[in-house]
Amino acid sequence: MIVRNTPSFRDVLIATRGSILPQILRPLLVVLAASAIAC
Repeated sequence: MIVRNTPSFRDVLIATRGSILPQILRPLLVVLAASAIAC
């Protein structure tokens, strides 16, 4: 069971990264859009 848990743990890390990255990229896109409009 330990061997089965390791891939699922990696999948959880990948899933968390996938959920965290959009949260970071969305504000950056908003800032870039705001700066583009300001220019």
